[in-house]
Amino acid sequence: MKLGVIISPAAGWSYTEIRDLAQSAVIQAAHRAILSATSQIKVAKAERLPTLQLALTTGFLGIDPRNTINRNGGASYDGVVSMPIFDGGLIRSHLDQAKAKEHSAKAQARQAEYLITRRIADASLRYDEAIRQLDILSRAQPTADDAFALSWTRFLGGGTATMLEVLDSYQMAEQLRLQRPDQEFAAREAVAETNLLYGRIQ
Repeated sequence: MKLGVIISPAAGWSYTEIRDLAQSAVIQAAHRAILSATSQIKVAKAERLPTLQLALTTGFLGIDPRNTINRNGGASYDGVVSMPIFDGGLIRSHLDQAKAKEHSAKAQARQAEYLITRRIADASLRYDEAIRQLDILSRAQPTADDAFALSWTRFLGGGTATMLEVLDSYQMAEQLRLQRPDQEFAAREAVAETNLLYGRIQ
């Protein structure tokens, strides 16, 4: 997934675009849950397979210790092959339970990916809106400053400008100037949220 945002290096913002969600902690946890459920399925299937057990004991064994030591090296060897024939559906229930966990883990992974994708898209929109507002403020600020300077000059020069008009133009210029930090904060917040969702913590 690609996030189409524009970062201004002049503002001191840094952001490296990541094209997938593989580094997200939430997605990694979901994938680990899927791997765990898959391993449980393999274990449940292995319960149906025959097992071979070998046993080795040492010491003075048998009714004739001398022959036991001379012929068998003082050891007793034993092997058992076991195979489940009837388990009353226990193995099948284990397998069904493991498959249900796998399906649940996959569903949770898809849900987490969907929610993160929505949040990233929302952050991208908020960032684009903040950048657009900053561009508007950058173009409007010189005009507001010039309007204030003109009204102030007209007032001091004995023109037709009144003090109320001067205050209005000054207030307009200051409002534009105060809006800029808010928009910069909104852009930084969107970038930080996106980096966090992608698992990129700086």
